Amino acid sequence: MSETQKMTSQLPPAFLKRYAKLDQKLSLLLDDLKKHPDVFLNKSPGEGKWSALQTMYHLMIAEKKSHEYIEKKLSFSPTLKKAGVTTWGRATMIKSYLASPVKVKAPAAVGDQVIPNDLTFWEIAKPWKENRAALLEFLQTMPKEYVNKEIYKHPVGGRLGINGLLTFFETHFDRHKKQIYRALES
Repeated sequence: MSETQKMTSQLPPAFLKRYAKLDQKLSLLLDDLKKHPDVFLNKSPGEGKWSALQTMYHLMIAEKKSHEYIEKKLSFSPTLKKAGVTTWGRATMIKSYLASPVKVKAPAAVGDQVIPNDLTFWEIAKPWKENRAALLEFLQTMPKEYVNKEIYKHPVGGRLGINGLLTFFETHFDRHKKQIYRALES
């Protein structure tokens, strides 16, 4: 039985299944990349382009900051709108954008300004897995009334529910996974 299944959860089974799939994608990526030396993973594919480790760091910190936002937001018992068709539309817009070849500069909190040049695989992999586990635990134990509310605010897409958060994480991960492998190929 997985850690996801051991906990009693407020989250609908479909959300838990999506989360487990996302976590599996991360595990597969980390298993594949851990065999490479850090010097190889730190190699930039070109001027102004992130190395594989820098891209991983960006993904990890984006997820961590998203989790921190939700925790802070729910810490003062806010009144939140119910997630509905408009919320779904925002998530769909984010998914479409991230699936497209259009490139936009990352927000400062998760962009070039905060991404170190020299990293090690394990200084990203370990906290990333820990962040994922902490977010899952938080989502599973948060008050049930927030499950279908707009609890997250994406910097571009706006207010989203947990489903939208998972959509963002999935498409963001998939987009940057391709970037990681392109960096390794160069």
